[in-house]
Amino acid sequence: MRIQRVKILLFLLSVAILSATARGTTGQPVIYRIKPVPAADRTNLEISVEFKAIEPVAVKLPTDYFGTPRLHRFVSSFEGESGTVVKMGEAEDSRLVHPNKSGLIRLRYVLSYDPKILENNTYSPNVSARHFHLAGCQWALQIGGFEEKHLLRIEFTDLPKGWQIYSSLSSHPLKFEVTASFQDLITTAIGGGDIAFRLFKYQDGPVSVFIGGEFEVPDREIFEAARKIVALQRSYFNDQHTDFYDIVILPKRENVAGVRFENMFISFFKQDVTRQQLYLLMAHEMSHNWLTAEIIKPEEGQDSLRYAWFYEGVNDYFARKILLEGGLLSPQKFIELVNRDIINIAENPHRATDYDDLIEATKNRKYDQAFNKLSYYRGALMAFIWDARIRRSDRELSVGDLIRKIYKTASENGGSISEKTLFELAGDFGLDAGEDFEKHILRGEPIDFDADLFSRDYKIEKKSVPSFQPGFSIGDSYRNKKITGVEKDQPAYRAGLRNGMNFIEARNANRFGNAWTADRPLTVIVEIDGKERRFAYFPHGKPIEVLQFRLNEKIGSFYPGARRRTRPALPSG
Repeated sequence: MRIQRVKILLFLLSVAILSATARGTTGQPVIYRIKPVPAADRTNLEISVEFKAIEPVAVKLPTDYFGTPRLHRFVSSFEGESGTVVKMGEAEDSRLVHPNKSGLIRLRYVLSYDPKILENNTYSPNVSARHFHLAGCQWALQIGGFEEKHLLRIEFTDLPKGWQIYSSLSSHPLKFEVTASFQDLITTAIGGGDIAFRLFKYQDGPVSVFIGGEFEVPDREIFEAARKIVALQRSYFNDQHTDFYDIVILPKRENVAGVRFENMFISFFKQDVTRQQLYLLMAHEMSHNWLTAEIIKPEEGQDSLRYAWFYEGVNDYFARKILLEGGLLSPQKFIELVNRDIINIAENPHRATDYDDLIEATKNRKYDQAFNKLSYYRGALMAFIWDARIRRSDRELSVGDLIRKIYKTASENGGSISEKTLFELAGDFGLDAGEDFEKHILRGEPIDFDADLFSRDYKIEKKSVPSFQPGFSIGDSYRNKKITGVEKDQPAYRAGLRNGMNFIEARNANRFGNAWTADRPLTVIVEIDGKERRFAYFPHGKPIEVLQFRLNEKIGSFYPGARRRTRPALPSG
């Protein structure tokens, strides 16, 4: 028995050695040193990496899992040092690196991301002469296998004077260690620059806010909004302690978008972002710390998109309620957002889409932004109705209490709950969420509103609103670089646009994007005789009839003043 055990141990040891040999690495730390170098229009990153190896190792250049094709073309140099030999790999973005005689691999590479080329991809590397921001997959090398973990030692060196650095991986971003695979690094971020910075504490947890661009909303207002949102949401979820948390606000032309990573959320905004757009997105991304995409676990064979109405749409509504309670959103603006959801569904070309159609669209690569946003609109309106039903039975409760209960139950169950549990928890609040889900998500039936349910707070009336009709083909114009599809007697024609004009870009034209604003004109920029010319007009087409809510003169139970509840104290500093 003992001999057999020794044989087994020797076999396992040989397998481990062969496995290490196949990977080429020795299990020793991989050391990265990152030097930001500001240039005229961007910040380049000079990166050195070293690790021990016992044979040649396959290395893949940075690869963007957020949609930027051929990211490796921005690697301006990639060289071996101290006797390390670099050879081309099997693909254009891979290299085979040979260790020197001492069994050491030393590499040096430079990332030079062109902000002009990348400006239309929201989640691409975000750089300027004064800042940089990269997801882990956009700066690190894939050393060996995609899921192969390494001990990484990461250090920033030779920072320009006055630069701040952040990382979702550590509260000490200048120098830290982490064990991670390349797959793990995808949902991490590093960044920094000559950017506005504010540190405050809520309870025992430090929160750092970084603003890497210039916006029409003053920095001081953004800092204050971040403080309020953090305080209100952590109070709701009784989540007072964290090692650290970073909020990053970055510039991106014609964008209002965000993403949440562990210990951080990042928001991308156009320069003329409105306060409402900015605060809503910040609150939405912050609440993803608790309402994650994994909070409802799909059954085997089901797609997580089945619950996007909850983790995006209900989350969106919850974010509005937080802003309402924090005084960052007025009752009038709150109900205008509900009304906008109703209009958005009415104008959505996929408004009658059922769940099967939606999944089919993803398989056929037809899942566009209008498909994606439909889940947001439906979920937010369902939450609005649930809020009214809960408050009718108990004015001291709201949909926020249901959301908090869902999160608590999920936390006690490994981070997620089943669809069945979701509906049971909603039932405890007097809701038939299962029926709503069947009707509006699975079958795609329209969402109705019971006037009696809202009579304490609102009046419901039919209104005629203009449809979105740009009057020319925006997509074809981008593809052809020429204005095409101009329709006579439509807004674009009346504004002066004509087929064949040299097209440059259109602003406030993405109808179902977060950055689109109904009360601002669509602006089309063309080139005529070598000079830029702008045509601005409201793309108002044939009117559509929709139900809309109007505040009663006496504000009812939807608003903070009607609910006796102790608000959390806001942090100082």
